[in-house]
Amino acid sequence: MTNLLMDSGKQLMRKTLPMLALVTLVWTHPVLAQPATIEKLVASDTRMQAILESGDARVLSTEELDTKDGTPARAQVVIESPRLKSAVRAIIDVSTGRVLESRSLTARELPLTQEQLAQATAIALRDPAVRRFLGETAERFRAAIPGTRPPFATEGFLVASEDPGDPCARSRCIDLLFIANGRYFAGQRVTVELDAGRVTVRPMGQHGEAHR
Repeated sequence: MTNLLMDSGKQLMRKTLPMLALVTLVWTHPVLAQPATIEKLVASDTRMQAILESGDARVLSTEELDTKDGTPARAQVVIESPRLKSAVRAIIDVSTGRVLESRSLTARELPLTQEQLAQATAIALRDPAVRRFLGETAERFRAAIPGTRPPFATEGFLVASEDPGDPCARSRCIDLLFIANGRYFAGQRVTVELDAGRVTVRPMGQHGEAHR
């Protein structure tokens, strides 16, 4: 009996925690803070339901689409389950919590997260070609956190290729920008192939070889 209760408790936690995270991270709207509304939201869309009940769901991004009388009317949220290797972009009516539309996303369509920027930065800073490019300041660079302006920071954006022979046609690639005291390092393009941990450094507008 005890084991049965423990198993039931674990299942409840796997389902409840991602839902609470969704409410906490996405909106403070009073309607969406009600458990009954969250249950309705989950039940209204099978794509979201599968991810929110996966046990490792996380919110990647949120965006207010429009407002009504000064409060959000519709919001877009992207959630993913690394375990399921699945993600969904959903548009939600904030006043009711109803999912208006949703679409499954491929890995290449997912927004760049702060965690991935930090990972790409760490991979790049281990590369000899990047360190030569940055010189003695290389050790001082850190992934920029939104709303802050550190003296040595990296920013990044996702890149993709239509060339079947390019790793970025299959993998998640990030181009990094290095900023020192408000000025961008220019002349070299630094691309990180996130899954493989490979770095390519090449002059702007030219092709180059990957470094490990």
